[in-house]
Order: sequence, then C-alpha cells, then structure tokens
Amino acid sequence: MAIDISALVQEYYGINPVKCCNTREGWVIEEDGSQERLLCRALPLRGEKIIGTHVILKHLRENGFDKTDRYLTALNGLPFMPGYGVNYILIKRNMGRECEISCCEDLADASRLLAEMHLASRGFTQQKAEDVLIRFHELMYPPQERGEESARYSVDESNQNEFNFNCYIKNDLGNTPETFKRRLEELKKFRKTAKKSRNAFDYAYLSVADYYCALAERIHEELAVSPYEKLTEQYREEGCVCHRDYTGHNILLGKNETVINFESACIDLPIYDVANFLRRRMRKCGWSVSDADFILDNYSKTRPLSNDEITVLKILLQFPQKLWRIINKYYNSRRSWCEKSCLMQLEEVKQEKDPLAEFAKNF
Repeated sequence: MAIDISALVQEYYGINPVKCCNTREGWVIEEDGSQERLLCRALPLRGEKIIGTHVILKHLRENGFDKTDRYLTALNGLPFMPGYGVNYILIKRNMGRECEISCCEDLADASRLLAEMHLASRGFTQQKAEDVLIRFHELMYPPQERGEESARYSVDESNQNEFNFNCYIKNDLGNTPETFKRRLEELKKFRKTAKKSRNAFDYAYLSVADYYCALAERIHEELAVSPYEKLTEQYREEGCVCHRDYTGHNILLGKNETVINFESACIDLPIYDVANFLRRRMRKCGWSVSDADFILDNYSKTRPLSNDEITVLKILLQFPQKLWRIINKYYNSRRSWCEKSCLMQLEEVKQEKDPLAEFAKNF
C-alpha cells in the first residue's frame, strides 16, 4: 500500500511540506516557510524502540552532545508516526560526509567524537531512563485506547498493561560472560555438525575450529577473572550508553560533525564501542598495534581509559566474534544459498588468525 508521506507529516506534525523527495535514506522534506530540510525515515521497529532511541538522543543533547540526529515530536507527543508493520520518524540531521576509517585524519576525529558521546552519556542509568519512558508508555497507551491502538503501533496486545524497560532500551550490562559462554557452546556444537556433513564449508571450518574453540574458551575464562564485573557495577551507578553500530557510514564529518543511527544503542560498557571501532580499523591494516595506539590516544585525549578498561578491551578484541557470526549464519540458514559468501568470509578469518595473535601479544 502506497503511503502519502506529505499527508502523513501534515496530519501528525502539523507541517505543510512544499517538497517531498524520495532518496536512499528516506524522504527529504522542505517545510513551507522554512529553509530547513527534514528527513522522514521508515523504521521496521516497534514504537517502544523508537521512543527508547529518542530518549537516549535527548539525554545526550541535554548533556552537551548535540552532534546527533534529533527526532521531532509529533502533535500527540510521540517521536514517530504509526504505520502498519512499519513506523515513520521525522528527524533533523546535519549535512556531512561519511567517515573514511582508512584516513588518519578521519580516524582521529571519529575517535574523539566517540569519546565525546560517551562522556555525554554519563548519568543515563536504567532508573533515570525508566522515569522518562513510563511517561511515554502512558502517553502511547492510555487505558481507554490500548485495545484499538495495538495494530497501529505494532505491539503485543497481551503486554500493553505492563511497562517493560527492555522493550524500549536494551540493558546489556553484565551479560557478556553469558554471551561468550553461549557462543562458545555454539562453536563447539557446529564443529560436531561439520564433522558429520563434510562439504567444502565444513572442511574449511574444521581446519580452524579447534584453534578458535580453544581461544574462545580461554577468553571466556580470562573474562571471568578480569575487572569486567567491577566495570559493570561502576557503569551501572554512573550510567552509560553504547552506540553498538559505530561505523564509518554512521559518522558524518565536516563542518557539522554528527553521529547518526542510534537505533541499536543500549546501556552497556562504552569500551564495546571502542572495541568494535578498533576491530573495523584493525581488519584494514593487518592488526597494526600502532594504529590501535593512534585510535586510543585520540579517544583518551577526551575521555581517558582506565587500566581496567584496557584489560577488558584486550579480552573483547580477541573473542572470535566474526567467526561465530559466519558459522551461525551458515548453519542456521539455507546453506547452499550462502555457502560461497560464507566461505569467503571464513577465509578472511583464517588470514587474520596469526596477525591477531601477534597483536594480542604486543597490545
């Protein structure tokens, strides 16, 4: 069913669009009497998740980090327009170019920007977020409308009467040991599967399975005796936000620096963002220790990392996350459909085995 975006924006925001152009990112809207351009995006997310993102962005701006998208609030007080199976957001976004992480200047700016964002996330605890989210929950589902609104907001009607924090914002603090354990068991389980099937991908996985299962087991044990729990308790009290998708295409640089697409953001240790950003760069430079130092130096100028954070960061970087993702994708999907791409990705993992081991020694 075709959606009239102009009519939808006018109905929910009281804005009269004079121009509405469909682009790769969404609909660019020019408002009558304003030189400012707005972006309308369709998100296949429940209304609760969009509200959670809106609350995170609002907290960052209030703490001085205004280098993010800004979700506009509709006339009904909610930061989105409801649809059937998809919701729409209207945002203000600064213009900029995508970060190129192979460029040292961009790498330095992106590292600093990440540190600024993490500093501004201080105070974002689950308790503080709940106080704000409950008000949105009551606004979204007033008692007299809960039944009739369920279809429009794409929610589970059976849960409408209860407020569930994790429906809005995921809190992953303290979950990593269990996650590592579960993924280690899956690597072992799929090793048994590979021994039974023995096709091209199975043989390729078996050639590295023992090494990476042993590595994942060692990393899981190291995490258990690391300062991870201490950091978890620290940030549970202090508050924090993890972007969870801090990549080049979500970092806009230039005159107006902006971090975009916070839809995967959650409450978790800030060093997860640092680890993921480091990993993306490391795979492009052969796991160069000097490149890692460059990123951490530029990050630490704004937000110094503690020794405990560095210890846990090193552990996170070594867990075979990419291998688990490839193996999980292959064995839990139509294998013939993705075998070629999975084999190529598995070869990349094999090629970085020795450089990563050397990096871990010298980091």
